[in-house]
Amino acid sequence: MALGNEIRHLVDPGVYTRGRDLFERGQATVTDARRYQTHVNITSTCVGSRGDEYRQNNNLYFIDGRLDMFTSYCTCPYGWQCKHAVAAVLTYFDQDGMGGKASALVSQWRVELTRLFGEPQPDPGSLNDDGLDLTFVFTYTPAEEQQTRSFYYGYARDWLKFRPARPAKRPTQAKPWSFNDVTLKRFENCTEAKGLRPSHVNAVRKLLEESFYFNGNDGFSFLRNVGADVLDALRACHAAGIAFVEEATQLPLVTHFSGARATISVVENGDGLQVSSTVVLPDAVVVPTMTFGLPSVGCAWRDAQGVLNLAFFDEPATAEWDNLQHRNLVIEIPEEDREEFEDQYLDHITAGTGWVSPDSSFTPGEPAPPVLRATITAESWASRPPVARVSFAFAYGRRLFSLSDDHSARRNHDAEAQLLENLGFEPVDREYHGVDVFALLSVEVPRWQAAGVEVVFDELARELSEMREATEVQVALEAGSKDRDWFSLQATVCVEGVDVAMSALIEALNRPDKLLFLDNGIYVVVDDPDYQAFADLLEEARALTDPRRATAGVPGGRTTWWDELESLDAIDFTPDEWLAKALSAARAPQDPVSVPDSLNATLRTYQEVGFRWLAGLARRGLGGVLADDMGLGKTLQVLTMILAVPVQKPWLVVAPTSVVGNWMAEAEKFAPSLNVAVITATAKKTGLSPAEAAAGANIVVTSYALLRLEADDYAACEWAGVVLDEAQNVKNPTSKAFQAVRNLHAPRVFAITGTPIENSLSDAWSMFSLTNPGLLGGVKQFREYFEKPVLAGDQSKMDALRKRVAPFLLRRRKADVALDLPPIQQQIVPVKLEPSHRKLYDLHLARERQRVMGLLAEDPEGSKVEVLAALTRLRQLAIDPTLVEPESKAAPSKLNAFLELVGNIIAEGHRVLVFSQFTSYLRKVQQVLAEQQISASYLDGTTRDRATVIKDFTDGHDPVFLISLKAGGVGLNLTAADYVILLDPWWNPAAEQQAIDRAHRIGQTLPVTVFRLVSSDTIEDKVVALQESKRELMGAFLDPDAATGQTGGVELDEETLKHLFSGD
Repeated sequence: MALGNEIRHLVDPGVYTRGRDLFERGQATVTDARRYQTHVNITSTCVGSRGDEYRQNNNLYFIDGRLDMFTSYCTCPYGWQCKHAVAAVLTYFDQDGMGGKASALVSQWRVELTRLFGEPQPDPGSLNDDGLDLTFVFTYTPAEEQQTRSFYYGYARDWLKFRPARPAKRPTQAKPWSFNDVTLKRFENCTEAKGLRPSHVNAVRKLLEESFYFNGNDGFSFLRNVGADVLDALRACHAAGIAFVEEATQLPLVTHFSGARATISVVENGDGLQVSSTVVLPDAVVVPTMTFGLPSVGCAWRDAQGVLNLAFFDEPATAEWDNLQHRNLVIEIPEEDREEFEDQYLDHITAGTGWVSPDSSFTPGEPAPPVLRATITAESWASRPPVARVSFAFAYGRRLFSLSDDHSARRNHDAEAQLLENLGFEPVDREYHGVDVFALLSVEVPRWQAAGVEVVFDELARELSEMREATEVQVALEAGSKDRDWFSLQATVCVEGVDVAMSALIEALNRPDKLLFLDNGIYVVVDDPDYQAFADLLEEARALTDPRRATAGVPGGRTTWWDELESLDAIDFTPDEWLAKALSAARAPQDPVSVPDSLNATLRTYQEVGFRWLAGLARRGLGGVLADDMGLGKTLQVLTMILAVPVQKPWLVVAPTSVVGNWMAEAEKFAPSLNVAVITATAKKTGLSPAEAAAGANIVVTSYALLRLEADDYAACEWAGVVLDEAQNVKNPTSKAFQAVRNLHAPRVFAITGTPIENSLSDAWSMFSLTNPGLLGGVKQFREYFEKPVLAGDQSKMDALRKRVAPFLLRRRKADVALDLPPIQQQIVPVKLEPSHRKLYDLHLARERQRVMGLLAEDPEGSKVEVLAALTRLRQLAIDPTLVEPESKAAPSKLNAFLELVGNIIAEGHRVLVFSQFTSYLRKVQQVLAEQQISASYLDGTTRDRATVIKDFTDGHDPVFLISLKAGGVGLNLTAADYVILLDPWWNPAAEQQAIDRAHRIGQTLPVTVFRLVSSDTIEDKVVALQESKRELMGAFLDPDAATGQTGGVELDEETLKHLFSGD
């Protein structure tokens, strides 16, 4: 029992315990045991717990002296490795079935090879193969006797099925066999009849292994969707001696296990040809009545004597053969179509299924002589270059063979070779594009046809072949006034006397093939250098981006655009009288401009450069953007330019209200010869209209607010030029102030600002659309062509933008003009919120986040105001709890940090500017400072006597100056302070820089220190991060040139202008 005990490790412990109990009670009986090279097979019976008897089939596998694997099948409900099988195995070992001898055990290598390649075939002489013979009894049912249709085919078809049988115990002529105890299901469950020939049993089990679905519910097995593996197993069954007999006739089947081939039959009769399916045997050709397998792997039929024949194909049938066979189809081909059949189909049949003529009635005729054919196909060329494809083939009547295909037996290869030798060129399949298509059709095709090549066109290729190139093309352009800044182009295109719309010409110029197609079958190749140059100029005018436009607009200031247009010989350009005069004036040479003697100041070198740049533009009737850093004397440079450029009309200066007075003071100081009129109220209050105020003045100074309120009155005046001080005030193109500036009548407009970009590149477009209309195109064009690519990281677009604005933009930084300004140090001071402050902030943050997310989900566009309000509340909470909850007792974290910082600054004798966006917070700071006995000056938008407040600080009365960011960000000179504290970060870093520049500017002698107080882990951190991204964008646009130390200011010479308008 040593080996028997090992079974405990191969089954469930509970199963083993119950099986051993049955064994010990003698309930199991071994009925048969057979030894094989790799295992022992045991059949047995066992009486269960309730007295039911079950049958088992067990296999024991041994490796090197130990039981390695145990498989079993039992007729009990458990079915597999049950307690009955365990009892039977233990009984086998107890009866000394193997005696524990290792000689009966096998080695590992034998087991592994057997698992891989199957049980070795035993020597027939070494086994006892006595027993009853099995017979496979076949039943054949013709289609007409079928009661149901085939689910797969949709129609009735012949069926062939079989079932195993053994000799009947009492055979009769009518019933010589018995079926019940030898069904395939019995073999599967190892409950087949006893006493059968072992080799037959093994062959049937092998058949079941190859096709587990082989059993039918009625004991029959159908030869239906079987494969080659099942056929091999059936061959093995027959080879083992199992007879194949038809049940109805009790005659053996005639079997054809090799040499059968499914092929096509072609038979000639008096009316034509008949094509059908057939099967070729080594010694006959037969027509099967049924097939089996998908694809078919075999067939059956009755011979002349009525005996059922069974054939297995050497290769599965083709789909075409199956189609013919299953439909019982005989294809009739009329005699007049025989040539087409032989030319178009016979080779396909030969290469696929193959064919025979059973009665030798059909013999194919000789093929027609080959012809080299070139087939040309084309694609539509409406919106892309024409494409033509050429493919060569040998044509035998209607049958085509590619030059590389040599598999057809119905070809005359010698004749083909002779054709190729006589050609004089090598025929190669290829694809042609654009103008090459017309070279193909007009040059290559006639040469091929002369060499005997048959050329075939599809419809589109035929249409292309009938086109011809135009011999005469005329393009004339007229330019006329569109408005005060723009001129329209009206083009007339004439091709051989036929007028063509300019939009068609623009579309052709924008095509990669430069082809213009006319409806009359004429095409024009517009690849002449003049046409290409014209295309570049049109692209500059933005006409190419919209082919539907009949005209293109060009700004008058682009003088070189017009110069290049006039240089094109192929273009007949005629400007109208006004444009001709304007261009003549713009091209007139300019004398060097000198610093006017009437200027009451000495210009620094960089200021003189700026004055000459301004004067050069003004004398040409052009404008620009002066974007020097704060404190570099932009006002002085503009006043010098006004003195140097003689005009008959007054200049209009538009500035923020807080700066209007500064212009009067600066003019009186540096240009006392100029008569300056300052407008501080509306005409209704003063009794003077802008025109009346301007009478006799050289300069009229007004505010943006007054310009907006009386826009029509200012537009009614004629101005020598317009100066927009702090021009960022009109950066919004949808604002009334912007529109009011656009409507002013002036030949030149200058924007003066230290921050031409505050939030986005669109700010720059706004500036230049006022100073140089058309320079950057329309706002949509600008965003598509420049802004979006730049934001996506396209450095080439940023470089192109900088080059384009360079002649009209001048910017110098304080660090680059050697002003000897004292150093400036900037530091972010993080403020950790006190616990009570933090709790209140986090509570509001969670509440606002939930509310804002809901708003954005419901209506992203309509909820912008509420979202901005929520952001403002969070920013106020980050500064001081009482700005949102006036009764809050939470500790004011930032105020405490500020008091400590400002106390140290004052204690060391320094003076400090303190900025905040929230005036309510500044008032609280003023109150707390007063409680600390620290006097402070105060300035916000409501302060009326600004000059007195500023004087109190500059004279040293107050060490602290509290200023709102917007009221004090521009127009102030506060060099008395050497410290700056920003109590809260603003979205716009340029606004903060303007505030800092109140102290760090010309006149400052002390180092300047800037502290930015930022509440940690609040929305202020995100504001600082946003500031940094905006600084990067502004720096990329405005960083100075390494050679000149400035941005822009490029001389408007001929080469510069040509490069500017080249479209790069």
